[in-house]
Amino acid sequence: ESGEQVVNFQHAIIATGSRPALPRAFDIGSPRVMTSTGALELADVPGELLVVGGGYIGMEMGTVYARLGSRVTVVEALDSILAGADADLSRLVIAYGRKLFKEIRVKTAIRALAVKGDRVRATMETNGAVTEASFDRVLIAVGRVANSAGLGLEHTQVKCDARGCLVVNERQQTAEPSVYAIGDVAGGDEDRGVGVGVEVLTEEQDRVLVFALMKQANTEILSCCLGVLIDFQETLEHLVRVVESAVSQTAEPEAVQ
Repeated sequence: ESGEQVVNFQHAIIATGSRPALPRAFDIGSPRVMTSTGALELADVPGELLVVGGGYIGMEMGTVYARLGSRVTVVEALDSILAGADADLSRLVIAYGRKLFKEIRVKTAIRALAVKGDRVRATMETNGAVTEASFDRVLIAVGRVANSAGLGLEHTQVKCDARGCLVVNERQQTAEPSVYAIGDVAGGDEDRGVGVGVEVLTEEQDRVLVFALMKQANTEILSCCLGVLIDFQETLEHLVRVVESAVSQTAEPEAVQ
């Protein structure tokens, strides 16, 4: 059906998700500058790939393309990739990334992007020193933005935080009693419970690359991020121990009767 429709409800759940962030400074109107969505739709593998952002999305996508043959450079403005992750675990990702990628640059800001022919020229600043380099494509991986606009929420009591995420309580209820919000539009699961995502990429026969992301309850940072090349059986056993430990640490004690 087309045209305006009116739907009456007693309760509603908003689950509109999020989209990759593309800061205005990087939105130069070229398909050679892409987000993680575009990176999953490429028809070819770029020879030289610049990844802007050393978070888990940038590291994951960079790893995929490096494994496909791209020469990958990762640039992160902070002093370490996977900032906020457990240092003892993120260093494994860093060590592996330095072997797999062409280069990892930290404390580096992208000052400008410009298309030159069939390449993208990036102006970078590291500790006050400005350099330039050209790439076939640039992947912007600097976070995600909640899809909270255009929902008519201004006509309700629903509130958004500074990031545009809907504010909810422990029951996922917004300030409008009949409206609930879940998933990325409500800030994801960063403050509630444990979420584990594992991606396995086979290499040769019995070796795999494993990325494990774990969010501890009641924290705002990733508490565990692994990127380590090890035997498959050892990987599975280690992940089981990590998950069991996280569950035991985040389980709330039963009330004493």
